[in-house]
Amino acid sequence: MIRAALLFIGAVVGAGFATGREVTVFFCGHSVWVAVAAGWGLGALCALFLWFGRAERARPLPRALRASVRFVLWCGACLTYWCMATAGEQIFDQAFGVRGIGLWTGVFAGVLGALDMRTIGKVNAVVVPLLCLSVLALGAVAPPVQGGKIGVFSAFHYCAMNILLGGYVVAPQGEKMSARAIVGAGALVGVVFSVLLACVYRVACVYPDAAMPVYEFAASRGLAPLSAAIVYLAVFTTMLGSGAMIVGAVAETCRSVTVGICVPIAITVLGIGSEFSAVVQTTYPIVGYVGIVYTALALAVCLRAAMRHRDRLPRLPSVSDSDRRAADTAR
Repeated sequence: MIRAALLFIGAVVGAGFATGREVTVFFCGHSVWVAVAAGWGLGALCALFLWFGRAERARPLPRALRASVRFVLWCGACLTYWCMATAGEQIFDQAFGVRGIGLWTGVFAGVLGALDMRTIGKVNAVVVPLLCLSVLALGAVAPPVQGGKIGVFSAFHYCAMNILLGGYVVAPQGEKMSARAIVGAGALVGVVFSVLLACVYRVACVYPDAAMPVYEFAASRGLAPLSAAIVYLAVFTTMLGSGAMIVGAVAETCRSVTVGICVPIAITVLGIGSEFSAVVQTTYPIVGYVGIVYTALALAVCLRAAMRHRDRLPRLPSVSDSDRRAADTAR
């Protein structure tokens, strides 16, 4: 349960989250309670996709549909990897004047993409708690958000944007999990993200127009190294998840792990010069709409599995009127 939750959290808390850029894209002008609701929404989607992995294994999707879904998810993972590489490069350049970190991180994470999800989950078990503590430290000194509108769709759109990678990574973990463990993992994710999103949103609202609002806030208070560490940890955990997805799909198709490793490395090399904030602003809302479709598919599969399970439950024999009268006479 805990491992599945940490795997999901590590996949979702990318540089867009840690810098506050994606949070301002979806929640700018909204109440902080919308961000809190989105945190609980992520917990619900984590549980949904754990159940989706369990249901889909029992009755797989048609081959053509499954291939189409995997291709769309793979494209989303490539966009995520590209975005993470640009963030890693930009944050170290701004904080320390050091270049090349994003490039080498992309290469290293691409090599680690050959690892299985269990190993990545162990890495996240160390990295994710450090990331959460860092975010909480910044959120504790940020001013509270005053007012704001309520936007239910903004919260759902944000959750759907994150589910392309998070759902793909966590779904296989649900194949052998009990219903209680799935609910527990979803609840744990909901608690963690509701707190983290509230903290990040509070910080990001101080400099909402900056390319990296959280970094600007931290730098204004002499905490630039801490912010750089937060962003880099987020970059690394998300690159591990998306890299594993990219390498695994290519290796399965080409039957060569080496070719699979070369793909995320090529993405890093070709996209390292892009502007991080422009990539987030342009691609994340589109990914969110694709995530809505993916979520609808997962929900349909889970409902189908639930209906089949209900149909298989033993039915109680019906009692006829004559049987009732006979029972009454006997009494």
